[in-house]
Amino acid sequence: MNQSKTIKKLAIITGSSGGIGSAICSKLFKENYDVIGIDLFQSNQSKKISFIKFNLENLTSENLESEEFIELLISKIGKRKIDLLVNNAAIQIKDNLNDFNLNNWKKTIAINLEAPLILIEKLKNKFNVNGVVVNMSSIHAVLTKKNFLSYSVSKSALSSLTRALAVNYGNKLRFIGIQPAAIQTEMLEKGFGRGFKNKIRALKEAHPSEYIGDAFEVAELVNAVASKDLKFLNGSIINIDGGISSRLHDPE
Repeated sequence: MNQSKTIKKLAIITGSSGGIGSAICSKLFKENYDVIGIDLFQSNQSKKISFIKFNLENLTSENLESEEFIELLISKIGKRKIDLLVNNAAIQIKDNLNDFNLNNWKKTIAINLEAPLILIEKLKNKFNVNGVVVNMSSIHAVLTKKNFLSYSVSKSALSSLTRALAVNYGNKLRFIGIQPAAIQTEMLEKGFGRGFKNKIRALKEAHPSEYIGDAFEVAELVNAVASKDLKFLNGSIINIDGGISSRLHDPE
């Protein structure tokens, strides 16, 4: 007796080799997705998937490299339809007005905001009828702190872009924003610099949950919001933050 093969869904993940990106790739792979990952380097996890090495900052310039990247991506998609695009790639450069660097600002906006928009525009006709775009924003979109000028602006704009796209194209695609707070990744540790272990301990205590999020929790959320059973979930910005966005830190 012949058994029909289960048709795999197709997902594209940017920043596929980082902490959150690797977790998303792993989760979707287990959920019967074919995954195309995009990043600057290929991690051990991303070796299980179809991988494209590319610097998304270059996508914001009309040059041969960006054209070749889009051609390669579309060739990997082939005649199939995209079920899920996760714009997860991001750069976090700490800055403020005292040490403001225009090149760093442009790089942050290019990778965190413009590249997702360009990818969506280039691929919009390749999506399935029930296609989903997940934009990985940040708690810094709404609650930030010192020295996160460029990063917080880029993530706030990405959340706004998610809502605007849902209003304009919500009858064709679903657009979801996810705003994680502290997630245990290499980016978090680098952001703290020296003495990060003590700083992470203090950060855990600041969250009502009293722990820092795990990348696989974010991956579980991505998989859940991509479910075809949630067709009315569109234009939503979802926090995954251990309750810290509900907590005041005024002096007692």
